[in-house]
Amino acid sequence: MYKFYFNDCLPLNCSEQQIISCLNDTLSEYQMLKTKYNNDIEGVISSKHANEIILNNIAQFSLQDSINALSREMKRYAFAVFTKYPIESYSEISDEDDLIKDVTPDREVEIKVYELRIFKPVAYRIYLAIVNNSVAISK
Repeated sequence: MYKFYFNDCLPLNCSEQQIISCLNDTLSEYQMLKTKYNNDIEGVISSKHANEIILNNIAQFSLQDSINALSREMKRYAFAVFTKYPIESYSEISDEDDLIKDVTPDREVEIKVYELRIFKPVAYRIYLAIVNNSVAISK
């Protein structure tokens, strides 16, 4: 089973039209994947309801606003797939501490390295290195 998460972290200077266009393109691609892997995909997981996800803070333009601006067919499809929220309801993480792993090299050094694993199974890793009270972040 593949899980699709909606990432609402967009650049601050995205116009409403750019957001609508990107959403339309993303939904089209998602639709093709759903057709190809029908039994392995079950909708898009988002952090909140579509009307609560603000994609443009200046205009207070929400995900629901962008869905409403799509063609009739794509709008119906979007409302059918954006039904899973909040993310916590679809997460397999029982303990957030399980996501952080000490991966400091075995040698004796003045550095501590942690790996932050996003989602299980691991889909994304972020490394935090701590040296002399400074933090370096890498992926």
